[in-house]
Amino acid sequence: MLTTIEIGRRIAQARKAKGYSQAQLANHLALSPQAVGKWERGESLPDIITLDRLGELLGVGLAYFSEFDLRRPVASPAEVHPEENSTPEKLPDPVDTKKMEWNFSHSDWRDSDFSGMDNLAKMLRGSNILRCSFADSDLTRLRMSGNNIVETNFNGSYLDEATFKGCNVERDDFSKCSLEEIKFHACKVGECVFDDANLQGAIFSACSFIRCITTNTRWQRTLFKNTQLKGIVFSGELNSCYFENCEFTDVEFRDAQLINTGFKGKGLRKLRFTHCTADNITYAFLKNGNADLSNVTVVH
Repeated sequence: MLTTIEIGRRIAQARKAKGYSQAQLANHLALSPQAVGKWERGESLPDIITLDRLGELLGVGLAYFSEFDLRRPVASPAEVHPEENSTPEKLPDPVDTKKMEWNFSHSDWRDSDFSGMDNLAKMLRGSNILRCSFADSDLTRLRMSGNNIVETNFNGSYLDEATFKGCNVERDDFSKCSLEEIKFHACKVGECVFDDANLQGAIFSACSFIRCITTNTRWQRTLFKNTQLKGIVFSGELNSCYFENCEFTDVEFRDAQLINTGFKGKGLRKLRFTHCTADNITYAFLKNGNADLSNVTVVH
């Protein structure tokens, strides 16, 4: 019977042969890239239904994940009973199966395409990243520090639990990205596109968040702390979000549903509300901050 590590190795080999990244394969299976990563590292196994689906997607069949894979050649008697073979064969040198991680730190990257990448080193610091593409990549838990990231495409990528610290993030495309639990600290985030992005659990602390586009963005448990917000329109549902000691300039909540969302600090009078609803607790926060609530309806 194959071990979990051997099965994981076969999944990785078939995925790469098919040209899929971990994120792309996970998307086909309606799972997270982390799940695929755990399979390939031998930390867990997919259930039999998922294995069957994997076999179809990767064109290998279910038997590929068992020791009875018919595509493998039948063993000879000498292989089955090596002790009967008079001439012992030299064993091959062990293969280093450690996954290679590319080092992008302290470099100047311009107009480069790294789409579909899933083995970027966990730390990327001190680099100039201009007009590059990391579209459809698995960048989960990536740590960015002191980078200049301008006009770069992250469309469709996974940046869950990533950290951006002291970075200049301008005119970048984060559309359709999974940004759960991402942290931006002491960053300038300006004129970026977050359309259809998931910012659930995201934290912006000591940042500037300026003239970003946020159509159909998911705001849930999102925290803005000591952050300057300028030229931003919040729409749709904001659930369990918190704005603490933020500076607001030309910020509007338009057709927004504010649920269990807190506001603390001065400057709430500058906020604009258009066709918004709020629950009791959110309304109380805004009223306490002297916000103009003439276009906010309380929903009990």
